[in-house]
Amino acid sequence: MKHGMKMAGMTLAVMVGAAQAQTTELDGIGVSRDVPCNGQDVSISGNGNRFRLSGGCGQVIVHGSEQRIELGDASRVEITGVGNQVQAGRINQLDVSSTGHRVKATLHGEAERPAQVMVYGAENILTLGFEGPAQVDISGTGQQLDWRGDEPQISTSGVDHRIERH
Repeated sequence: MKHGMKMAGMTLAVMVGAAQAQTTELDGIGVSRDVPCNGQDVSISGNGNRFRLSGGCGQVIVHGSEQRIELGDASRVEITGVGNQVQAGRINQLDVSSTGHRVKATLHGEAERPAQVMVYGAENILTLGFEGPAQVDISGTGQQLDWRGDEPQISTSGVDHRIERH
């Protein structure tokens, strides 16, 4: 009897882990689509797509070029590729790399878990609101950060950055 209960518990743990690890994959060229997140992670790739993610998301990763992404809240947003536009609600972590991205979001941090922003590459334009503590690391060339709200800790390296509070 104990062995059967132990196996059932292990099977349930594996099933729960698999459900939590599920990622919604969105790909294409020129696709326009509304997609519910339902708390899941989302991975987006391709060129020239327009996706609107509804509901709360886990981690959202945007690859490719010229994507236009709108989403509500997410734990983390990562953007790579070239020329992507992302508009997000409240997020805790933002990673932007490569070049020519435009990002609008509100970063929400708490004392025990400050919001994190990391920007690498060149000529990315970020318009961010900060709620609570946040750490911002900007490197590369010609990055632009327009921000409002609570003052984050900002560190920079590289050249020709423009950082302004509005």
